Amino acid sequence: MIAWKLRRLALAALLMAAPQAVFADANTDPQDWTDLWMPPPAAEGPAGTQDETAGPGFVGDEDAVVATVDGREILWGDVIDSARDLPEDVRARLDKVAPALISRLIDIKLLAAVGREAGLEEDPQVRRAVSAVEDRAIGELLLKRWTNMQITDDAIRARYDAYREDLAKRAEVRARHILLDTEDKAREIIAALEGGADFAALARGHSLGASAEFGGNLDYFTRDSMVPEFATAAFGLGIGEHSRVPVRTQFGWHVIKVEDRRAETPVPFAEMRERLRAEARREVLLELLNRLRAEAAIEIFPLAAPPR
Repeated sequence: MIAWKLRRLALAALLMAAPQAVFADANTDPQDWTDLWMPPPAAEGPAGTQDETAGPGFVGDEDAVVATVDGREILWGDVIDSARDLPEDVRARLDKVAPALISRLIDIKLLAAVGREAGLEEDPQVRRAVSAVEDRAIGELLLKRWTNMQITDDAIRARYDAYREDLAKRAEVRARHILLDTEDKAREIIAALEGGADFAALARGHSLGASAEFGGNLDYFTRDSMVPEFATAAFGLGIGEHSRVPVRTQFGWHVIKVEDRRAETPVPFAEMRERLRAEARREVLLELLNRLRAEAAIEIFPLAAPPR
């Protein structure tokens, strides 16, 4: 034990004494070390089985201590955070790979302890990396708290209601109409229809509209594509029904028959909730960043030409 401590101190002293030129080309990306701690692939076995010894994978409290290294604690939250740089299939089985992740964190703390003894915490590379991680962590926490304040359950419900209203606006009917210049003529047409007359034939013989030659066919249309009085009457009729009273618009008197309807069925709120929340989160994020950029003094400098 004493011999190892002496070698450890010697390692730290060697790092401290070495000239900076030694490390000029030693910008090893920590990602290059990932394979050293990469958890093994999922074991083959019957579907639905669980490893009873998974241990820390079932810890619910992120502040729970899962290991200590020379008195320095490793929390379950540290294990979760350490998995973020790993492939998705590894993160999906966190309960299985937790022991390997804890082992990786132990190794990192051991290496960091020796590095601190060598004063590497003040190294410019370390300071830049720490600053970048701190900026990102602070920014992510700010966004999380800000979006949680802005995106309430009521706000999500309001977005869903707006989605349903938009679908309703895009609902369509397929209808025919007969346009006449007096209310009395329109009533005569309605009486003829109630007596069994064919709507298309009456349109060809009596309608003043441009669709007369097509039997009054207007094809499919949305509510907002027609004048309000006409739209209200048409969307108030069932399939196969014709208006029982003349409909007056700025163009004259109409008799309307609805032949079909089509509309998109709304997705249930329970299935839409997370998608709506994600959309709201993006909007809140963009709004906040645009406001911050507008108020900040930002200057972007041209990039230097890459070396040949």
